[in-house]
Amino acid sequence: MRKEGRGTPVVAIATKSDAVDRGRLMEHLLAVDALGQWDDVVPVSAVRGEQVDVVADLLVGHLPPGPPLYPTGEPDRRARGRHGRRA
Repeated sequence: MRKEGRGTPVVAIATKSDAVDRGRLMEHLLAVDALGQWDDVVPVSAVRGEQVDVVADLLVGHLPPGPPLYPTGEPDRRARGRHGRRA
């Protein structure tokens, strides 16, 4: 969710969450939170793959809706086989 009065979402991503114990991670997240008005604060460990999907979902969720990529009623390429032929 966007903070009121701001048009652009701001997400804080705390990386390398696997490198510290939970207590230290919580201290760090509280310190990060105090640095600004974040829409989201997410701890992530790319090494372990922890919360990477959460970051992706949050970022996509903050994107504005766009125009359709295909005309209404026309199937997209995913409905076809690898070379564009019906599967």
